[in-house]
Amino acid sequence: ANPERFSFDTSTSTIFRVNTDEARVRRGEIRIFQQNVNGDGKTVDIEVYTGATGITPKIESSSIGGGIFELKISQIGFSIFNIPPRCMKSQINVYLPQQIGGTLAPNTIQVKNQDITMVGNDIPYQQDINLITSDGDVKLNGIRAQTLNIRTDDGDIVGSITSISNELNILTDDGDLSLILGNAQTPFTSKFTITTDDGDVELKFDGNSFSGNYSIRTNDGSIQIDNTRFGNQVVGATSINNGGDLKIITDNGDVDIKL
Repeated sequence: ANPERFSFDTSTSTIFRVNTDEARVRRGEIRIFQQNVNGDGKTVDIEVYTGATGITPKIESSSIGGGIFELKISQIGFSIFNIPPRCMKSQINVYLPQQIGGTLAPNTIQVKNQDITMVGNDIPYQQDINLITSDGDVKLNGIRAQTLNIRTDDGDIVGSITSISNELNILTDDGDLSLILGNAQTPFTSKFTITTDDGDVELKFDGNSFSGNYSIRTNDGSIQIDNTRFGNQVVGATSINNGGDLKIITDNGDVDIKL
């Protein structure tokens, strides 16, 4: 019966990987929540909800080499040639520790086709957060963190980040990026690096909340900053006391920044 529950210790496993190679996932989502303050600071809790037509999913967990905790979702007799297609949908809730007094081990979420949604958190994550998806989208809802790394192939990255105290690194091949960042009370003075091949980049710093240097380059796309168009490369600063560092590199995408 739904949900099935799992957990692992981040002192031994820092990567959570979802393997659906032997299932046909029509719709899948990973939702990331922050645990309450009563957590032990090192355990990641997981809830798995599934539904399917034709073949009941089988869910297995295992700890494998390289510090990976893998959740394998399969359908017995699965084939891409099944007629009618025996599809399934899944929702996996992941509860990350606040890491107050915990191990401070990084938390990595790695999936292929599922979307990743990070639900807003009140206390900034102290551990590094790494999100990796091939074809899924990444949605961020008012995230507070020290370091956030996002990697997608074709997926888009959308939503809002309230604060980043250290680094934000985003790498995507064909995905578009649209984010609202920060607030006027706590200006961003951290390091941002965004790299994309064909995706467009749209950033809005809420309340002029970015303070620092910026460097933006595109080969075939256009650059627009505060409704002013520039050439294919622009370097500048928002203030004399430069604290932050914003770097954007795209091949064919357009860049639209509101500082």
